[in-house]
Amino acid sequence: NFNIKRKKYKLEEILKSYTVYPVSMYKEAKLLHKSMGYRKVAQKLGLNPGITYGWLFKNNKKQIVNWGKLK
Repeated sequence: NFNIKRKKYKLEEILKSYTVYPVSMYKEAKLLHKSMGYRKVAQKLGLNPGITYGWLFKNNKKQIVNWGKLK
């Protein structure tokens, strides 16, 4: 929460540029991955395979948001 308007604007622009995904989608991806490869999981969920690979193998969960905690 910046008092300087240009910093607030810049931060808002950066946050808007991110695509966020709900935690439920991540959990579903983990469950599906038990029975199929990450590429098929990505296809079934309509995601980029790189995103799915990052979630499942690289522990890259920066864009996963728990919407319940934000409210």
